[in-house]
Amino acid sequence: MIRMAKPLLKKAVVNLLKIAEQHNLCSVAIPAISSGIFNFPLPLCADVIVTTIKQYCKQKKANSPPFKLHLVNNDNKTVREMERACKKILSCHEDKDMPPTAKVHLQPPDKANTHEPTTMEKTELHEEEEQVNFDSYKAIVSFVNIRNVHWQFLYLNAAESSVYLVDPATNSNEQGESDNAAQRFRDYFKMRRICHGKTDWVDIKLKGNVMHHPVQQDSNSCGVIVTMMAKAVMEAFPQPPRMTFGTTTDEMAVQRKHFALQILKASVFNTEANCAMCAATKPPAPGPSFTDWIQCDSCCRWFHKQCLQMDTAEWQKMKNVDWKCILCKK
Repeated sequence: MIRMAKPLLKKAVVNLLKIAEQHNLCSVAIPAISSGIFNFPLPLCADVIVTTIKQYCKQKKANSPPFKLHLVNNDNKTVREMERACKKILSCHEDKDMPPTAKVHLQPPDKANTHEPTTMEKTELHEEEEQVNFDSYKAIVSFVNIRNVHWQFLYLNAAESSVYLVDPATNSNEQGESDNAAQRFRDYFKMRRICHGKTDWVDIKLKGNVMHHPVQQDSNSCGVIVTMMAKAVMEAFPQPPRMTFGTTTDEMAVQRKHFALQILKASVFNTEANCAMCAATKPPAPGPSFTDWIQCDSCCRWFHKQCLQMDTAEWQKMKNVDWKCILCKK
């Protein structure tokens, strides 16, 4: 039985990786397939999965788009087996047979990554967080990142049995994408019942739906718009939201500033040692080894000259006058 199941498991992992590449996915999570209700031996399962991943990555083309591989499960025993298999099979990280864009790196969950590899391909081990009881919630608000270049807004309303996958840009297939998202969530809740005996939300017949919303007018404000969508939904809940905010370039600039001010006001850090703009002791961008600072004479917050984009002449001038930061100028 095990001899027959082993090639099937290998085929399942290969198919999963192929589909991920075909759809240009940024990351893929692979659990210990078949080690649960099918009782496939856990150590062998982990070995087959990790070996298959390694073999697949060796065959990747040099110009193939890289993606992250996450080996996951919801219990410590399985995660430890996955980690054992990775250490055993992926122990030679500098395998010369592996193409530069297809190396697999092991990053155990209990160790910080001290060296960020130049390749984007990694195998990471994660333990699932404590199981959530969805019956305790009436709705879910989240965001979906599309290939690291675009954001969409995700909203599940249990009372309406509706799933909204909202694209801030013009998208004629918004209904179809919401339908697809609803199907995936229905499958997910069925999986929780089969694998974990969880019945919360499993009987809700989720369906895709669309909502009227302002449309993105530039190429870089999707993150701002989906954040404003989430705000509108949460403020109106349980009633349908009325999204009337503007999306012109000027209006998006004003909203970005508003968000930045809110984040700065809510920030908690050492005000005597950290910049109130970047929250770090050193400016994030490259610059001179010596860091120039300026302090607001009203709130006493400190700022990097570089973060404020001040030139030296302006900085020297502001040091000798009563200078107020952007928070205190309002």
